[in-house]
Amino acid sequence: MKGLKSLLIISMCALTFSLSAQTSITDANLKFNAGVELAATDPMGAVKVFEECVALCVQVGDEAVETKGRAEKQITSIYLNEATNLYNSKNFAAAVVKFEESVKVSEKYGDTESKEKAVEMITTCNLMNGTANLKDKKYAEAVACFDKVIAANENDAKAYFYKGLALKGANDEEGMLAAFNAVIEKDASGKLAGKAKSQIGKHYYNSGVAALKGKKYAEAVPNLEKAIEYLGENAKILTMIATSCKETKEFDKGIEASLKAIELQKGDVNAVAKLNFTLAQIYHAKGDTDLACETYKKAEVGPVAANAKYQREVVLKCK
Repeated sequence: MKGLKSLLIISMCALTFSLSAQTSITDANLKFNAGVELAATDPMGAVKVFEECVALCVQVGDEAVETKGRAEKQITSIYLNEATNLYNSKNFAAAVVKFEESVKVSEKYGDTESKEKAVEMITTCNLMNGTANLKDKKYAEAVACFDKVIAANENDAKAYFYKGLALKGANDEEGMLAAFNAVIEKDASGKLAGKAKSQIGKHYYNSGVAALKGKKYAEAVPNLEKAIEYLGENAKILTMIATSCKETKEFDKGIEASLKAIELQKGDVNAVAKLNFTLAQIYHAKGDTDLACETYKKAEVGPVAANAKYQREVVLKCK
């Protein structure tokens, strides 16, 4: 009799436990549905409901695994969507914060796909925020944004390029050159590398022109040579190098630059005449009268003809 009573008690306990578990699963499903309904009007409020659903599912155990997974996915999706909405409204600074929250939540619930999307969007937001600051001439803020992108991916050539532009605006010559050279290294033969070379070349060109105008010829020459290194050989730059070399008495370098410029200007008679006039001046300064006379003769064309003739006949008394 006692054995029968004990068996009856055990059976009743098992039935009670089963009913309790069934009720908990129902509660979890009801909680999930409530979260879905609330998400349409109050997404972050719905997150709390889904978190309660997850907690109920944990209590239920294996029978609630599917509901738990769906609730967790709802949570990670809401965080990602909220961040995306901020991005779409161009509130990039706020979007970064929300995407960072999305990363943490995705890690918590093991949602690799959502985490990867959030990480990618953080980079995009930092780039967009940086370019907006660059446009507003907030150079320090822009550099900080681009540095975050670089910290996440040290091979991001675009971030280095925009950082170079920001440092250029901030008159940080050393930092600018380092950033643009990093673009050339990371992008190799890509379009950004070409743009970076152009930026560096223009910097050296402007520095060379300023030095030439200030009659700082020794300073002009290396800057103009650097400009050619990044921009390629250019008759105008070569002529300025030749002019500067005449003043610094680097005659051979000046002659070489003049001859290259003449080669590049073939077909433009007046341009070649001007270049020959400069070349003749260098030969004269070097003390090579014969070559000076010969070259002044070649310059007796167009706007410099009269001056070239005067130099040849009166100054040098060429035969």
